[in-house]
Amino acid sequence: MKAVKAKDIYSGLTHVTAQDYVKEVTQASEGTLVLLHLYQDYVPECTRLNEVMQELSMRHRAAKWCKIKSKDANAEYPDSALPTLLVYKDGQVMDRMVSLKTNGGQPITADGLEWRLAQQGFVKTELEEDPFKDMDLAKMKILRGRGRGKVGYNDDSDDSDSD
Repeated sequence: MKAVKAKDIYSGLTHVTAQDYVKEVTQASEGTLVLLHLYQDYVPECTRLNEVMQELSMRHRAAKWCKIKSKDANAEYPDSALPTLLVYKDGQVMDRMVSLKTNGGQPITADGLEWRLAQQGFVKTELEEDPFKDMDLAKMKILRGRGRGKVGYNDDSDDSDSD
């Protein structure tokens, strides 16, 4: 039981400054999973993802859940790519979810993000099935963002499903 408690050392979503980025993210303790949200306050999807990450930070306390303003991380980072979620382990980017906006028109949820992270082996989940299993991938636009190479990309343009 002590071993489990020792791993549950993080709680809450932590704001990281540009000065603390290397120490808190890329030089985090060996084996620590760090989930970093690049955000801006004026992007509604970023506000939602912060809420989701706050909830997940209480479920998965062995992982370090952080956020940094995108311009603090990279002055040239485009708002069109927000929100962006980076998954680090041992200082290396293991996954990048760019323009993570919606799940088939539904707002991102804690269960939905937890499921995706669990499918990649980043976290464990007690969920027994994908919360969005009944949505088809064309509607979700989640695998390749209609060829844009972005996960979760969702826009209002009608460029028909020809890919």
